[in-house]
Amino acid sequence: MKKIAFIALLMLMGITARGQDALFKSFENVSGVSTVYISKSLLSMMPSLKVNNRDLAKMAGKLDHIQILSAEKANLISRLKKQTAATYTTKNGYEEVMRANESGQKVFIYQKRYKSGKHEFVLVTDAMGRLSVVNILGTLTLKDIQSLTK
Repeated sequence: MKKIAFIALLMLMGITARGQDALFKSFENVSGVSTVYISKSLLSMMPSLKVNNRDLAKMAGKLDHIQILSAEKANLISRLKKQTAATYTTKNGYEEVMRANESGQKVFIYQKRYKSGKHEFVLVTDAMGRLSVVNILGTLTLKDIQSLTK
């Protein structure tokens, strides 16, 4: 579970594509939903970003931005789950690259590749009465993410 938590922290350094903006914008002003947006400019201002004794500053340079949604109320979680399931589908170009269920904590990671060479990663975490969606866009690859978990 520590690896999953580490991946979740990594996902806090991510970005989203135009298609996902609709999901994030639809919950942006909803009471009970926390939202975070971190721009490439802010990420580039971090000379050192250490997580679990790993310097992620080099990886931050590969990111365009990060968007995060988090909800704790049951009715909002239900709404967010439905919209997430409708958004991150193969029909929309997403591939499920990881699924984990440990002690009632569920984690899904989706990937979408763009012709521009950019990748979008989406981490959906459903644990302890909280649903979080973290969307990352950039030149970060799945191999980059895997290297952080070693």
